[in-house]
Amino acid sequence: MAALVLAASAAAVRLPAAPTRGSVVPTRSAIVRACATANEFPRPYAAGGLKKSARVALEATDAECAALAKRFELEALGALTANVTLTVVDRQRQRVRAVGTLSAADVVRTAFDGAQKTQQLDDVAFETYFISEDEATEMLRSEAPLDDDEAFDEEIDENGSVDLGELVAQHLYLHLDELAAMEAEEFTPDRVPDTAPIIIEGPEVGPGQ
Repeated sequence: MAALVLAASAAAVRLPAAPTRGSVVPTRSAIVRACATANEFPRPYAAGGLKKSARVALEATDAECAALAKRFELEALGALTANVTLTVVDRQRQRVRAVGTLSAADVVRTAFDGAQKTQQLDDVAFETYFISEDEATEMLRSEAPLDDDEAFDEEIDENGSVDLGELVAQHLYLHLDELAAMEAEEFTPDRVPDTAPIIIEGPEVGPGQ
């Protein structure tokens, strides 16, 4: 699927669903990348040709939702939509900021206590910084600490593209992971009451000892 380029457009553009897997190679990501064997929600975007900023709307198909549910071990994922704004923040380094929100309907998952939960996620905010592959390689090779205006999360590939569908999928996973972590903290298993007597066993003491 050809990537779409926008230059400082005020209107949101909806990227069409890709009939086949996108040609963009998914970039690395903490946590999610370990369980991703395919790009189930490909929406490549030519960020390398971005002049200033652009807004993009994305919507997963039923088949893509089913594939993401399988990847994230969900019982079901009814719908997934997102709005992303891309802004060039450093043209020399090709550093691009992606900020947006995602919404997911009828997310059915197994909670920490084993019960199934159906949740509606509305306007979950996320932010990611992209940088060109060459610039990222140079920065990592130098091993110098990165300033706040140099830090990045993902790389723009050699064709100047980023995969916004994969970006949204990753942030969906991270949000669900945060929910699971909070549930784990709140979960209290059955335990011995605090008032139970304390019995200390020790060596037997015989006569004269």
